[in-house]
Amino acid sequence: MWGMKLFDVSLRDGLQSIKRMYKLSEKKDLLHTIINNYNPHSIEVGSIVDSRVVPQMHDSLKLYKYCRELKLDNCYILTPNMYAVRLGLKHNVNNFSLITSVSDEFQKKNVNKTLDQTKIELHNMYDLLNVSKIDNIKLYVSCIRECPISGLVDINFILDEIDYYSNTFENINEICLSDTCGTLTFNDFKLLMDKMSMLYDPKTMDKLSLHLHRNKDFDQTCNIINYAYLNGIHNLDVSCLDSGGCSVSIDKDKMNNNLHYDDLKNLL
Repeated sequence: MWGMKLFDVSLRDGLQSIKRMYKLSEKKDLLHTIINNYNPHSIEVGSIVDSRVVPQMHDSLKLYKYCRELKLDNCYILTPNMYAVRLGLKHNVNNFSLITSVSDEFQKKNVNKTLDQTKIELHNMYDLLNVSKIDNIKLYVSCIRECPISGLVDINFILDEIDYYSNTFENINEICLSDTCGTLTFNDFKLLMDKMSMLYDPKTMDKLSLHLHRNKDFDQTCNIINYAYLNGIHNLDVSCLDSGGCSVSIDKDKMNNNLHYDDLKNLL
């Protein structure tokens, strides 16, 4: 579609905010719907998290195993900590999503760690994945421009953080700029992109992708996607569900849905 590589997050970010518990059979059906109807480049099928915190994800490893039985080699699992990485490796996961943010308050609420503590753990996770010869690693950088707890984040701080992750973890394939709140404006994104283009080398720019939550002013979202594409960002997270959002850190009434496949059709 339009030269974009689409990364489907329906089974992870899409489902985690839905209260009704999906059976494993329903998740398998949704997986086949994604494959047959949308055929994205990659699919995130769940996350290894405490089921008391995010009950919807309790069977993510079972779903990943099913993906391997189908010989799907493009499926990812989100692993927010070292325990999850070790468990993923034990179950032969070969595509990993890691997560951080540009907000101390968000990190404390989301993973019970500060940004500095998160960086130390990411180092250890990254080293273990490299030793284990894992080639496909995606890093989410959440709260691009706004944290749901502490508010707007300074753009220069965002730039410094992304630069740090790009230079420190050279073998990470993808650094995903995540608009956690769905409030990123085109003007702020353009400013961010323009500064990135001046400050970062092409290798860093090639790694960037976008995880957007649908802005209530959809023109903002459309303009962001267009400008990202024109500036070389061709990897985009998308969902087939009308849902999405971090249920741990954002109140239900403040969540904005993931970008939907139909949104891209409308944009085209």
